[in-house]
Amino acid sequence: MKTKLIRVLLTSLLVLLQTTLLAQTKMSGKALVDQMSELSADSRDLFVEACISSGNYPDFMNKFVRVDVQTSDDKGEVVKGYYFVAPDYLCIGTDDDFIRMPVQPATAQRIADKLGCFLSTRKISDDVYNSAVVKLEPHPLTKDRDSLYTFIEHNNIIEEQRAGRAGLIAGHKKDVIITQRLFESPKDDRVALYGWHKLDGKPIQPIYIGHVDWYLDYSHGIRLVKDSIYIEGKPMHYIDVMKHPVYRKLICDEEPCDYYAYPTENNSRKKTCYLDGFSLNGLNEQRMIIENAFPDVTIVVNAPSPIKFDKDKKTALVLYALPNGNTTDWTAGKLMENGDDWHYDIQHVGAQIRFVRDVCPEYNWVVAYLQSYEKSSWTTWSKNHPDDGKIVIQQIVDSLRSLFAPYHPVVMLNGHSGGGRFIFDYITGVDKIPDDIERIAFLDSSYGYEDLLHYDKLKNWLKDSDDRYLDVIAYNDSTVIYNGKPLVSPTGGTWYRSRKMQRDFSVDFNFTTSSDTTMIRHDALGGRIQFRLKQNDDGKRIYHTVLVERNGLIHSLLSGTKYEDKQYLFWDERAYRRYIYKVGY
Repeated sequence: MKTKLIRVLLTSLLVLLQTTLLAQTKMSGKALVDQMSELSADSRDLFVEACISSGNYPDFMNKFVRVDVQTSDDKGEVVKGYYFVAPDYLCIGTDDDFIRMPVQPATAQRIADKLGCFLSTRKISDDVYNSAVVKLEPHPLTKDRDSLYTFIEHNNIIEEQRAGRAGLIAGHKKDVIITQRLFESPKDDRVALYGWHKLDGKPIQPIYIGHVDWYLDYSHGIRLVKDSIYIEGKPMHYIDVMKHPVYRKLICDEEPCDYYAYPTENNSRKKTCYLDGFSLNGLNEQRMIIENAFPDVTIVVNAPSPIKFDKDKKTALVLYALPNGNTTDWTAGKLMENGDDWHYDIQHVGAQIRFVRDVCPEYNWVVAYLQSYEKSSWTTWSKNHPDDGKIVIQQIVDSLRSLFAPYHPVVMLNGHSGGGRFIFDYITGVDKIPDDIERIAFLDSSYGYEDLLHYDKLKNWLKDSDDRYLDVIAYNDSTVIYNGKPLVSPTGGTWYRSRKMQRDFSVDFNFTTSSDTTMIRHDALGGRIQFRLKQNDDGKRIYHTVLVERNGLIHSLLSGTKYEDKQYLFWDERAYRRYIYKVGY
């Protein structure tokens, strides 16, 4: 065990030294291969990713090639489009000396994300072959398929076949593709392969998902596709194209086309962790529905898939109290289809949680949707349970905490709109906020804040540890007129309550404040306390749910950490759209 640990540490140090060198100079394929020769498969993947990040790849790979496609709508009208693909499979080195390198799908996805690209589909693989100016006969090898030296041997065979011809090349490898088949598999640790077209245009490899996602061999190729698809000359993001009932046929020939990207953390070699009492949803995530355990409350718990749930990590248990008048289905959100209620497309808590799981892999991210009655509110629930309500809320938190007791849980209290009442009633009901509550966030839900009931407990909780976070998001609802009347009372809206909360905190904490026409930002304790107050452009707009939609939940879970603003910005466009599926939770 000690020898193995030393070997792992030395390998990690070697990769670090090598990647530092990569950033200093552009190296030939031969020199890069020499550096990879002693690396494990996982370390080799990191090395290739570092090569791409540092520009150690041929200049010709920047010359993406246009592929023209067309389809027809239901009326027979022709729809034309085009997109741009890399001229060859992923390779490292220089124009004169390079090697095509297979990588695991998680690595390929990270590389694609960094370069503004996505991975091929079956249809794109076929269309690229048909558009290629250099078509090569597949050349299978049978020995040591996963060896670096077989990668080199196969690369040399391809170069002999290519004979210096330039331009879009195809037929020499299988494509690692995105495909709906990955959702349909009972195992979510797969890589999908397709292609390796023969000279007659027929692929050797139909879609195949039999390999685990850490397996790769010499025949795997990573074809990068720019993520803008041009429809009748106008660009659309590829995910939006995949969701369109007509346009998706330009780049995808499956039904549906819901698989947009591979997870960017490869966990498939970890021991699976099936949670007791949970079932699998259509995305292989783990789900439990709790009914009748607490009066007038339904709870739906969504946890990572058994493959991705790491029992050795801390588990972030996000208790999300639903907004007024919403169901769990609406709150989780899903891909909209004809006839769906518009509420499915306004919060997307399910998709935002999936985004956070990828961006911040330090935790097992679990969300518990807390719904009172049916389309009611926690404020109404609290009024209807005046005697035992606060005790029941403590029991809910304690029970969910106990459910994950073997998996090192930390609790994150969160909620939108009237969901804030759940949090405030919890704080009111306890003598002291428990130590395992790591984060409290109010998503335009601070209506119930009362300084005499809540401030001292929040202050002491924040001061007791450096691992505690408070996030408050609100907008100026004080000026909004709705149906001829003020939307909120002078002291009842989240704008008033959030500003009062911030003023109370400013007595004990030093804040830095910045503002522009869009946002007022108050920060203390190095960002562990944050208030984000959205200005109202003309005083009339209702931003209540938009605060959640525009990455608000993501920010409320990552603010103050090293993951804040990583791959997202609060009040920017949806960073989580690739994670919106037909299954919400």
